[in-house]
Amino acid sequence: MNEKQYPRRAVLKGALSGLAAIPVIALVGRADAAAAKLDPTDAQAKSLGYIPDVSKVDASNTLYKAGSKCSNCVQYQGKPTDAEGACNIFAGKLVAANGWCKVYGKKAG
Repeated sequence: MNEKQYPRRAVLKGALSGLAAIPVIALVGRADAAAAKLDPTDAQAKSLGYIPDVSKVDASNTLYKAGSKCSNCVQYQGKPTDAEGACNIFAGKLVAANGWCKVYGKKAG
């Protein structure tokens, strides 16, 4: 019988490579979780007055200024042309580019 033997270094190298891949796999899993859309009924979203459609902002809201929306807010991480993007305020959630909340701050430039 011809049994194949593996050198100790090869086994250790393979094991260490496998262990090194675990954090990468975990990060990929988190990236998928980050793709969840922000639910307007979420407690934080409600407390900050998040509305996914800026045209539905109450006219009596004194914090809202015409032209304000997520896509031109300093907290918005997506491109202005994206339909939705990440927001620094709502970590791990995507906000509508045409949305708005009380934390709005106009992007410079």
